[in-house]
Amino acid sequence: MLMDGQTLDRYAALGVGRDTTGEPLRRRATDLTSLTEPERAAYYALTTAGEVAVRRVEQERIPLTDAVAHACALTGRGPQPRA
Repeated sequence: MLMDGQTLDRYAALGVGRDTTGEPLRRRATDLTSLTEPERAAYYALTTAGEVAVRRVEQERIPLTDAVAHACALTGRGPQPRA
């Protein structure tokens, strides 16, 4: 969920290009056969491109309201009322 090119484009501003020590994240791709085609395309865009500002979009930085809306759209269910 939220691992496709559209998500990458929308949330690129939340992405990172350096690790926690400040070192640039390196290109390294692994053949991930369990991904869907849109997920695989986004993964390869992040991991095999030349010089890019963003190598990773951390999903925990995506606003929770956006993630819930996406999950509801995928399942066809709305948010559950709070008890």
